Amino acid sequence: MADIAAVSGVLSSIKIATDIAKLIRESYSSLEEADQKFKLAELVDSLADAKLQVAEIKEEIIEKGSIIRQLKQELEDANDFEEKLSNLVFESPFYVNNDTEELFCSRCIEGDKKAIHLTKTGSLEMRKRVWACPECKNTFSDIRVK
Repeated sequence: MADIAAVSGVLSSIKIATDIAKLIRESYSSLEEADQKFKLAELVDSLADAKLQVAEIKEEIIEKGSIIRQLKQELEDANDFEEKLSNLVFESPFYVNNDTEELFCSRCIEGDKKAIHLTKTGSLEMRKRVWACPECKNTFSDIRVK
């Protein structure tokens, strides 16, 4: 959020502007016209400073909100990945979902934290089925004939 100094600056500018406005109202009849214009200029200047500080604080709040949303999404993605990973078992050379028997790339899971399904190729290698990862392009061979 906005730091204490920025908020204090805004409050200080608003207090100065309020004090000047009170002074002008209370001494309107006794001040000369030039002095009134000077005080009014100070008031406008203080209000402009306050407005700039509020805009800076608003911008900072928007930026912090964006960072918070991004971090929440990253946390949600990490939790989704951990949940998906909890259903997988490493059976060399890849991960297997024992419930669905789907195969996942071990390189993508361990390196990139992505659960990428392996696809069956049409080839066999030494009587073993060849599986390919569409993401990292690694191939795996296994006795699974599915």
